[in-house]
Amino acid sequence: IDSLSNSLLCLGRASGIISEDSDLLAYGCSQVLYKLDNVGNCDALTPASAAQALGVPPPPVGPAPEVALASVAALAGCDYTQGLQGVGVRVAVKLLREADWDSSAVRGLL
Repeated sequence: IDSLSNSLLCLGRASGIISEDSDLLAYGCSQVLYKLDNVGNCDALTPASAAQALGVPPPPVGPAPEVALASVAALAGCDYTQGLQGVGVRVAVKLLREADWDSSAVRGLL
C-alpha cells in the first residue's frame, strides 16, 4: 500500500499520505500525516522537517533532504532495503556526517 500511496501522490492524485511509516519520506513522499486522532488533529512531517530532526545541514552545505533521508534509510534499513547489520538511524547519521553527507559514500559502505 505504501508504493500505491506514494504513486498517487507523485501523480498528483493525492496531496498527502496518512501513515505511521516514515519510510515514505525517504522514497519521494512530500508529506506524511502522523498521529491522526479521532478529532482530525495530526502531525505533518516533510523531508525537510525529518532531515532537520536528524541534524542534516540544509543545502547548499548539506544534501537535499530527500537524498539525506534515502541515504540514512539505505544504511539503517527500512521496508525497501536491509541496510547494514548493526546500523540504526543514529549510527547512519553519524557515518554520513563523517562523510560530509556525500551520497557516493553510501555506495562505498553498502
